Amino acid sequence: MRFIKVVFLIVLSAWGVVHNTMWAHPMPNSLVLLSIEPRSIRTELRLPLVELELAFGKPLAEQPDSIILSYKAIFTEYILRHVKPYSTDSTAWHISEPTFAVQSIETSLQGIYKELIVKFDCTPPTHKEIRDFILRYDVILHQVVTHSAIVAVRSDWDAGILHTSDHDTSTTTVGVIAWDIRSNTLAPFRLPPIHHGLWIGFRTMFFLGMNHISEGIDHLMFLVVLLIPAPLLIIHRSWGHYGGLRYALVDTVRVVTAFTIGHSLSLLYGTFAPPMIPPQWIELCIAGSIAVSALHAARPLITQGMVWIAIGFGLIHGLAFSQTLSTLEVDTQRLFLSVAGFNIGIEVFQLLLVTLTMPCLILLSQTRYYTPFRFIMAGIAGCASIAWGMERWSGQNNTLTSIINTLPQHPKMFVLLWCTFTLFVFGVFLRERIIKRKQVHHPIDPTMS
Repeated sequence: MRFIKVVFLIVLSAWGVVHNTMWAHPMPNSLVLLSIEPRSIRTELRLPLVELELAFGKPLAEQPDSIILSYKAIFTEYILRHVKPYSTDSTAWHISEPTFAVQSIETSLQGIYKELIVKFDCTPPTHKEIRDFILRYDVILHQVVTHSAIVAVRSDWDAGILHTSDHDTSTTTVGVIAWDIRSNTLAPFRLPPIHHGLWIGFRTMFFLGMNHISEGIDHLMFLVVLLIPAPLLIIHRSWGHYGGLRYALVDTVRVVTAFTIGHSLSLLYGTFAPPMIPPQWIELCIAGSIAVSALHAARPLITQGMVWIAIGFGLIHGLAFSQTLSTLEVDTQRLFLSVAGFNIGIEVFQLLLVTLTMPCLILLSQTRYYTPFRFIMAGIAGCASIAWGMERWSGQNNTLTSIINTLPQHPKMFVLLWCTFTLFVFGVFLRERIIKRKQVHHPIDPTMS
Protein backbone atom coordinates (compact mmCIF):
# COMPACT_ATOMS: atom_id res chain seq x y z
CA MET A 1 0.00 0.00 0.00
CA ARG A 2 2.85 2.38 0.86
CA PHE A 3 4.52 1.55 -2.48
CA ILE A 4 1.31 2.41 -4.38
CA LYS A 5 1.04 5.72 -2.53
CA VAL A 6 4.62 6.67 -3.37
CA VAL A 7 4.08 5.74 -7.05
CA PHE A 8 0.92 7.85 -7.08
CA LEU A 9 2.78 10.85 -5.67
CA ILE A 10 5.55 10.47 -8.25
CA VAL A 11 3.04 10.25 -11.11
CA LEU A 12 1.13 13.23 -9.77
CA SER A 13 4.33 15.24 -9.44
CA ALA A 14 5.42 14.30 -12.97
CA TRP A 15 2.00 15.29 -14.31
CA GLY A 16 2.34 18.64 -12.58
CA VAL A 17 5.76 19.22 -14.12
CA VAL A 18 4.54 18.25 -17.61
CA HIS A 19 1.37 20.31 -17.24
CA ASN A 20 3.29 23.37 -16.12
CA THR A 21 5.82 22.93 -18.91
CA MET A 22 3.11 22.58 -21.54
CA TRP A 23 1.45 25.78 -20.49
CA ALA A 24 4.73 27.59 -19.63
CA HIS A 25 2.92 28.86 -16.56
CA PRO A 26 4.19 27.18 -13.35
CA MET A 27 1.89 27.34 -10.35
CA PRO A 28 3.03 29.86 -7.71
CA ASN A 29 4.59 28.81 -4.41
CA SER A 30 3.52 29.90 -0.98
CA LEU A 31 5.75 32.25 0.96
CA VAL A 32 6.39 32.19 4.71
CA LEU A 33 7.93 35.48 5.90
CA LEU A 34 9.47 35.62 9.37
CA SER A 35 10.31 38.77 11.33
CA ILE A 36 12.32 37.71 14.38
CA GLU A 37 11.83 39.99 17.35
CA PRO A 38 13.22 39.69 20.89
CA ARG A 39 10.19 37.81 22.26
CA SER A 40 8.11 36.76 19.26
CA ILE A 41 8.32 35.85 15.58
CA ARG A 42 5.95 37.81 13.40
CA THR A 43 4.78 35.52 10.63
CA GLU A 44 3.20 36.35 7.31
CA LEU A 45 1.86 33.70 4.93
CA ARG A 46 1.26 34.48 1.26
CA LEU A 47 -0.97 31.76 -0.13
CA PRO A 48 -1.93 31.67 -3.85
CA LEU A 49 -5.70 31.30 -4.05
CA VAL A 50 -5.56 28.88 -6.99
CA GLU A 51 -3.54 26.40 -4.92
CA LEU A 52 -5.36 27.15 -1.66
CA GLU A 53 -8.70 26.41 -3.32
CA LEU A 54 -7.57 22.84 -4.08
CA ALA A 55 -6.62 22.22 -0.46
CA PHE A 56 -9.36 24.26 1.22
CA GLY A 57 -12.22 22.75 -0.71
CA LYS A 58 -14.07 26.03 -1.20
CA PRO A 59 -14.49 28.23 -4.33
CA LEU A 60 -11.96 30.97 -3.58
CA ALA A 61 -10.64 32.13 -6.96
CA GLU A 62 -14.04 33.03 -8.43
CA GLN A 63 -14.85 35.84 -5.99
CA PRO A 64 -11.59 36.58 -4.15
CA ASP A 65 -12.71 39.91 -2.70
CA SER A 66 -15.51 38.34 -0.67
CA ILE A 67 -13.79 35.24 0.71
CA ILE A 68 -12.59 36.84 3.95
CA LEU A 69 -16.12 37.89 4.88
CA SER A 70 -17.41 34.43 3.99
CA TYR A 71 -14.70 32.19 5.42
CA LYS A 72 -12.83 34.16 8.11
CA ALA A 73 -13.70 31.77 10.96
CA ILE A 74 -12.95 28.72 8.81
CA PHE A 75 -9.67 30.27 7.64
CA THR A 76 -8.65 30.84 11.27
CA GLU A 77 -9.36 27.25 12.24
CA TYR A 78 -7.60 25.99 9.11
CA ILE A 79 -4.42 27.99 9.80
CA LEU A 80 -4.26 26.98 13.48
CA ARG A 81 -4.67 23.34 12.46
CA HIS A 82 -1.90 23.35 9.84
CA VAL A 83 0.68 25.69 11.43
CA LYS A 84 2.37 24.28 14.54
CA PRO A 85 5.42 26.11 15.97
CA TYR A 86 7.30 24.43 18.83
CA SER A 87 10.72 24.07 20.45
CA THR A 88 13.19 21.19 20.22
CA ASP A 89 11.70 19.60 23.36
CA SER A 90 8.24 19.64 21.67
CA THR A 91 6.99 22.56 23.79
CA ALA A 92 4.24 24.26 21.79
CA TRP A 93 4.35 27.99 21.03
CA HIS A 94 1.38 30.32 21.20
CA ILE A 95 -0.13 31.64 17.95
CA SER A 96 -2.07 34.89 18.03
CA GLU A 97 -5.38 35.23 16.20
CA PRO A 98 -4.60 35.56 12.47
CA THR A 99 -5.60 38.51 10.32
CA PHE A 100 -6.45 38.12 6.63
CA ALA A 101 -6.25 40.19 3.45
CA VAL A 102 -6.30 39.53 -0.31
CA GLN A 103 -3.86 41.13 -2.74
CA SER A 104 -2.96 40.82 -6.42
CA ILE A 105 0.52 39.72 -7.44
CA GLU A 106 2.16 39.91 -10.85
CA THR A 107 5.33 37.98 -11.72
CA SER A 108 7.10 37.23 -14.98
CA LEU A 109 6.57 33.46 -14.55
CA GLN A 110 3.06 33.20 -13.12
CA GLY A 111 1.51 36.38 -14.49
CA ILE A 112 -1.24 37.97 -12.36
CA TYR A 113 -2.83 35.98 -9.55
CA LYS A 114 -4.45 36.55 -6.15
CA GLU A 115 -2.91 35.75 -2.77
CA LEU A 116 -4.40 35.35 0.67
CA ILE A 117 -2.22 37.23 3.17
CA VAL A 118 -2.28 35.76 6.68
CA LYS A 119 -0.49 37.50 9.58
CA PHE A 120 0.01 36.25 13.14
CA ASP A 121 2.63 36.15 15.92
CA CYS A 122 4.38 33.04 17.20
CA THR A 123 5.42 33.41 20.86
CA PRO A 124 7.49 30.86 22.79
CA PRO A 125 6.98 30.08 26.49
CA THR A 126 8.82 32.49 28.77
CA HIS A 127 11.69 30.08 29.47
CA LYS A 128 12.37 29.24 25.80
CA GLU A 129 14.82 30.91 23.41
CA ILE A 130 13.39 32.75 20.43
CA ARG A 131 15.76 30.95 18.05
CA ASP A 132 14.73 27.53 19.28
CA PHE A 133 12.06 27.58 16.58
CA ILE A 134 10.68 24.61 14.67
CA LEU A 135 7.67 24.94 12.40
CA ARG A 136 5.48 22.03 11.40
CA TYR A 137 3.68 23.44 8.38
CA ASP A 138 1.44 21.82 5.78
CA VAL A 139 -0.89 24.60 4.59
CA ILE A 140 -1.97 23.57 1.06
CA LEU A 141 0.74 20.87 1.19
CA HIS A 142 -1.53 18.41 3.01
CA GLN A 143 -3.53 18.09 -0.22
CA VAL A 144 -1.33 19.42 -3.04
CA VAL A 145 1.88 17.38 -2.83
CA THR A 146 3.56 19.25 -5.69
CA HIS A 147 3.24 22.54 -3.84
CA SER A 148 6.08 24.10 -1.83
CA ALA A 149 6.45 26.93 0.65
CA ILE A 150 9.53 29.17 0.56
CA VAL A 151 10.61 30.37 4.01
CA ALA A 152 12.34 33.75 4.16
CA VAL A 153 13.44 36.09 6.94
CA ARG A 154 12.30 39.65 6.48
CA SER A 155 13.79 41.08 9.67
CA ASP A 156 16.31 39.74 12.19
CA TRP A 157 18.23 42.58 13.83
CA ASP A 158 20.77 40.38 15.63
CA ALA A 159 21.61 38.62 12.36
CA GLY A 160 21.92 41.88 10.42
CA ILE A 161 18.74 41.33 8.37
CA LEU A 162 16.72 44.53 8.43
CA HIS A 163 13.27 45.57 7.27
CA THR A 164 13.20 49.35 7.60
CA SER A 165 10.04 50.35 5.73
CA ASP A 166 6.73 49.05 4.51
CA HIS A 167 8.04 49.35 0.95
CA ASP A 168 11.16 47.29 1.66
CA THR A 169 10.65 43.94 -0.11
CA SER A 170 14.13 42.52 0.52
CA THR A 171 14.21 39.14 2.29
CA THR A 172 16.69 36.37 2.99
CA THR A 173 15.59 32.87 2.01
CA VAL A 174 16.38 30.34 4.73
CA GLY A 175 14.56 27.20 3.62
CA VAL A 176 11.86 25.43 1.62
CA ILE A 177 9.04 23.29 2.97
CA ALA A 178 8.12 20.58 0.47
CA TRP A 179 7.30 16.87 0.30
CA ASP A 180 10.17 14.44 -0.03
CA ILE A 181 8.73 12.12 -2.68
CA ARG A 182 11.24 9.32 -2.03
CA SER A 183 10.46 8.99 1.69
CA ASN A 184 6.90 10.32 1.51
CA THR A 185 7.65 12.73 4.37
CA LEU A 186 7.15 16.42 5.01
CA ALA A 187 9.95 17.56 7.28
CA PRO A 188 9.34 20.50 9.63
CA PHE A 189 11.26 23.72 9.10
CA ARG A 190 14.03 24.52 11.58
CA LEU A 191 15.42 28.02 11.93
CA PRO A 192 19.01 27.57 10.72
CA PRO A 193 21.87 28.50 13.08
CA ILE A 194 23.51 31.74 11.96
CA HIS A 195 25.96 34.20 13.44
CA HIS A 196 24.03 36.70 15.48
CA GLY A 197 24.57 39.21 18.25
CA LEU A 198 24.38 42.86 19.20
CA TRP A 199 27.63 43.68 17.38
CA ILE A 200 26.31 42.27 14.09
CA GLY A 201 23.14 44.34 14.38
CA PHE A 202 25.11 47.47 15.28
CA ARG A 203 27.51 46.94 12.38
CA THR A 204 24.61 46.49 9.96
CA MET A 205 23.03 49.74 11.17
CA PHE A 206 26.39 51.51 10.73
CA PHE A 207 26.62 50.49 7.08
CA LEU A 208 22.92 51.27 6.61
CA GLY A 209 23.65 54.81 7.81
CA MET A 210 26.56 55.16 5.40
CA ASN A 211 24.48 53.81 2.52
CA HIS A 212 21.51 56.01 3.42
CA ILE A 213 23.52 59.24 3.33
CA SER A 214 25.46 58.17 0.22
CA GLU A 215 22.15 57.77 -1.64
CA GLY A 216 20.68 60.96 -0.18
CA ILE A 217 21.71 63.42 -2.87
CA ASP A 218 19.62 66.15 -1.25
CA HIS A 219 21.42 65.81 2.10
CA LEU A 220 24.84 65.75 0.45
CA MET A 221 24.05 68.75 -1.74
CA PHE A 222 22.87 70.75 1.25
CA LEU A 223 26.07 70.02 3.18
CA VAL A 224 28.41 70.77 0.24
CA VAL A 225 26.67 74.03 -0.67
CA LEU A 226 26.72 75.03 3.00
CA LEU A 227 30.50 74.51 3.05
CA ILE A 228 31.29 76.44 -0.14
CA PRO A 229 31.43 79.88 1.55
CA ALA A 230 33.38 78.55 4.57
CA PRO A 231 36.84 79.68 3.33
CA LEU A 232 35.64 83.23 2.54
CA LEU A 233 35.50 86.38 4.64
CA ILE A 234 32.36 88.50 4.70
CA ILE A 235 33.17 92.05 3.55
CA HIS A 236 30.41 94.68 3.34
CA ARG A 237 27.68 91.98 3.40
CA SER A 238 29.26 90.17 0.46
CA TRP A 239 31.61 87.24 0.15
CA GLY A 240 35.17 88.53 0.04
CA HIS A 241 38.57 86.94 -0.36
CA TYR A 242 40.10 83.82 1.17
CA GLY A 243 40.34 84.14 4.94
CA GLY A 244 43.26 81.80 5.54
CA LEU A 245 43.63 78.14 6.44
CA ARG A 246 42.83 78.55 10.14
CA TYR A 247 39.72 80.61 9.40
CA ALA A 248 38.48 78.08 6.80
CA LEU A 249 39.04 75.06 9.05
CA VAL A 250 37.44 76.67 12.12
CA ASP A 251 34.39 77.76 10.15
CA THR A 252 34.08 74.30 8.58
CA VAL A 253 34.28 72.56 11.95
CA ARG A 254 31.69 74.90 13.43
CA VAL A 255 29.20 74.41 10.60
CA VAL A 256 29.63 70.62 10.36
CA THR A 257 29.48 70.19 14.15
CA ALA A 258 26.32 72.30 14.37
CA PHE A 259 24.65 70.34 11.58
CA THR A 260 25.71 67.06 13.25
CA ILE A 261 24.31 68.10 16.63
CA GLY A 262 21.04 69.14 15.02
CA HIS A 263 20.37 65.98 13.05
CA SER A 264 21.62 63.72 15.86
CA LEU A 265 19.12 65.21 18.32
CA SER A 266 16.17 65.02 15.95
CA LEU A 267 17.18 61.51 14.80
CA LEU A 268 17.08 60.34 18.41
CA TYR A 269 13.80 62.10 19.11
CA GLY A 270 12.14 61.11 15.84
CA THR A 271 13.03 57.44 16.34
CA PHE A 272 11.69 57.08 19.89
CA ALA A 273 8.82 59.59 19.61
CA PRO A 274 7.88 60.03 15.93
CA PRO A 275 6.62 63.60 15.50
CA MET A 276 3.12 64.28 14.21
CA ILE A 277 4.53 65.91 11.08
CA PRO A 278 3.65 64.39 7.70
CA PRO A 279 6.75 63.09 5.88
CA GLN A 280 5.77 65.24 2.90
CA TRP A 281 6.22 68.42 4.95
CA ILE A 282 9.61 67.25 6.26
CA GLU A 283 10.78 66.61 2.72
CA LEU A 284 9.48 70.03 1.63
CA CYS A 285 11.46 71.63 4.47
CA ILE A 286 14.60 69.81 3.29
CA ALA A 287 14.09 71.19 -0.22
CA GLY A 288 13.67 74.63 1.37
CA SER A 289 16.89 74.22 3.36
CA ILE A 290 18.79 73.52 0.14
CA ALA A 291 17.30 76.66 -1.43
CA VAL A 292 18.40 78.75 1.57
CA SER A 293 21.92 77.29 1.48
CA ALA A 294 22.09 78.08 -2.26
CA LEU A 295 21.10 81.71 -1.63
CA HIS A 296 23.63 81.91 1.19
CA ALA A 297 26.37 80.57 -1.10
CA ALA A 298 25.57 83.29 -3.63
CA ARG A 299 25.34 86.11 -1.07
CA PRO A 300 25.56 85.89 2.74
CA LEU A 301 22.08 85.95 4.21
CA ILE A 302 23.43 86.59 7.69
CA THR A 303 26.82 87.76 8.92
CA GLN A 304 26.58 86.03 12.31
CA GLY A 305 24.76 83.03 13.70
CA MET A 306 25.39 80.54 10.87
CA VAL A 307 25.88 77.90 13.55
CA TRP A 308 22.26 78.24 14.66
CA ILE A 309 21.06 78.03 11.07
CA ALA A 310 23.08 74.80 10.63
CA ILE A 311 21.58 73.37 13.84
CA GLY A 312 18.06 74.28 12.73
CA PHE A 313 18.44 72.70 9.32
CA GLY A 314 20.16 69.71 10.98
CA LEU A 315 17.02 69.17 13.06
CA ILE A 316 14.94 68.99 9.87
CA HIS A 317 17.32 66.57 8.14
CA GLY A 318 17.44 64.39 11.28
CA LEU A 319 13.67 63.97 11.21
CA ALA A 320 14.02 62.65 7.66
CA PHE A 321 16.76 60.24 8.81
CA SER A 322 14.53 59.00 11.65
CA GLN A 323 11.87 57.80 9.18
CA THR A 324 14.24 54.95 8.29
CA LEU A 325 14.43 53.76 11.91
CA SER A 326 10.90 54.48 13.13
CA THR A 327 9.56 51.21 11.66
CA LEU A 328 12.17 49.00 13.35
CA GLU A 329 10.44 46.52 15.64
CA VAL A 330 13.10 45.88 18.28
CA ASP A 331 13.45 46.38 22.02
CA THR A 332 14.77 49.57 23.62
CA GLN A 333 18.38 48.37 23.87
CA ARG A 334 18.54 47.44 20.20
CA LEU A 335 16.78 50.64 19.20
CA PHE A 336 19.43 52.70 21.03
CA LEU A 337 22.15 50.69 19.29
CA SER A 338 20.34 51.18 15.98
CA VAL A 339 20.29 54.96 16.43
CA ALA A 340 23.94 54.98 17.49
CA GLY A 341 25.15 52.77 14.63
CA PHE A 342 23.03 54.53 12.03
CA ASN A 343 24.13 58.00 13.18
CA ILE A 344 27.80 57.05 13.33
CA GLY A 345 27.54 55.70 9.80
CA ILE A 346 26.07 59.02 8.67
CA GLU A 347 28.83 60.96 10.47
CA VAL A 348 31.62 58.83 9.01
CA PHE A 349 30.34 59.36 5.47
CA GLN A 350 29.89 63.09 6.10
CA LEU A 351 33.43 63.28 7.49
CA LEU A 352 34.70 61.48 4.40
CA LEU A 353 32.81 63.95 2.19
CA VAL A 354 34.21 66.95 4.06
CA THR A 355 37.74 65.50 3.98
CA LEU A 356 37.57 65.05 0.22
CA THR A 357 35.81 68.33 -0.52
CA MET A 358 37.33 70.99 1.74
CA PRO A 359 40.95 70.81 0.48
CA CYS A 360 39.66 71.49 -3.04
CA LEU A 361 37.44 74.34 -1.85
CA ILE A 362 40.27 75.90 0.16
CA LEU A 363 42.65 75.79 -2.80
CA LEU A 364 40.07 76.98 -5.32
CA SER A 365 38.97 79.84 -3.07
CA GLN A 366 42.44 81.32 -3.49
CA THR A 367 41.94 81.66 -7.23
CA ARG A 368 39.82 83.92 -9.44
CA TYR A 369 37.72 80.91 -10.48
CA TYR A 370 36.02 80.56 -7.09
CA THR A 371 33.40 83.26 -7.65
CA PRO A 372 31.98 81.74 -10.86
CA PHE A 373 32.24 78.26 -9.29
CA ARG A 374 30.31 79.46 -6.24
CA PHE A 375 27.54 80.97 -8.36
CA ILE A 376 27.33 77.89 -10.59
CA MET A 377 26.97 75.58 -7.59
CA ALA A 378 24.42 77.90 -6.01
CA GLY A 379 22.42 77.88 -9.25
CA ILE A 380 22.52 74.10 -9.53
CA ALA A 381 21.43 73.68 -5.90
CA GLY A 382 18.68 76.27 -6.34
CA CYS A 383 17.26 74.53 -9.42
CA ALA A 384 17.48 71.15 -7.69
CA SER A 385 15.67 72.49 -4.60
CA ILE A 386 12.83 73.83 -6.76
CA ALA A 387 12.54 70.50 -8.59
CA TRP A 388 12.54 68.55 -5.30
CA GLY A 389 9.99 70.93 -3.83
CA MET A 390 7.66 70.47 -6.82
CA GLU A 391 8.09 66.71 -6.67
CA ARG A 392 7.35 66.49 -2.95
CA TRP A 393 4.40 68.82 -3.19
CA SER A 394 2.76 67.04 -6.13
CA GLY A 395 4.01 63.51 -5.42
CA GLN A 396 5.15 63.12 -9.03
CA ASN A 397 8.65 62.99 -10.49
CA ASN A 398 9.77 65.63 -12.93
CA THR A 399 12.57 65.49 -15.48
CA LEU A 400 15.24 66.97 -13.22
CA THR A 401 14.45 64.81 -10.18
CA SER A 402 14.33 61.71 -12.40
CA ILE A 403 17.86 62.48 -13.54
CA ILE A 404 19.05 63.25 -9.99
CA ASN A 405 17.51 60.05 -8.59
CA THR A 406 19.56 57.94 -11.02
CA LEU A 407 22.88 59.47 -9.92
CA PRO A 408 23.45 57.16 -6.88
CA GLN A 409 23.29 54.22 -9.29
CA HIS A 410 26.51 55.40 -10.97
CA PRO A 411 29.18 55.73 -8.25
CA LYS A 412 31.98 55.43 -10.81
CA MET A 413 30.73 58.61 -12.43
CA PHE A 414 31.02 60.42 -9.09
CA VAL A 415 34.58 59.19 -8.67
CA LEU A 416 35.44 60.34 -12.20
CA LEU A 417 33.87 63.78 -11.61
CA TRP A 418 35.69 64.19 -8.29
CA CYS A 419 39.03 63.19 -9.81
CA THR A 420 38.48 65.60 -12.72
CA PHE A 421 37.49 68.41 -10.36
CA THR A 422 40.50 67.74 -8.11
CA LEU A 423 42.92 67.85 -11.05
CA PHE A 424 41.31 71.07 -12.27
CA VAL A 425 41.62 72.69 -8.84
CA PHE A 426 45.26 71.75 -8.43
CA GLY A 427 45.96 72.88 -11.98
CA VAL A 428 44.45 76.36 -11.65
CA PHE A 429 45.89 76.79 -8.14
CA LEU A 430 49.44 76.00 -9.29
CA ARG A 431 49.00 78.15 -12.40
CA GLU A 432 47.98 81.19 -10.39
CA ARG A 433 50.80 80.59 -7.89
CA ILE A 434 53.31 80.55 -10.73
CA ILE A 435 51.84 83.75 -12.19
CA LYS A 436 52.03 85.51 -8.81
CA ARG A 437 55.63 84.45 -8.30
CA LYS A 438 56.57 85.80 -11.71
CA GLN A 439 54.88 89.07 -10.89
CA VAL A 440 56.84 89.29 -7.63
CA HIS A 441 60.21 88.52 -9.21
CA HIS A 442 59.59 90.45 -12.45
CA PRO A 443 57.27 93.38 -11.65
CA ILE A 444 55.98 95.36 -14.60
CA ASP A 445 57.35 98.91 -14.74
CA PRO A 446 54.30 101.22 -15.11
CA THR A 447 56.47 103.87 -16.84
CA MET A 448 57.28 101.52 -19.70
CA SER A 449 55.01 101.78 -22.68
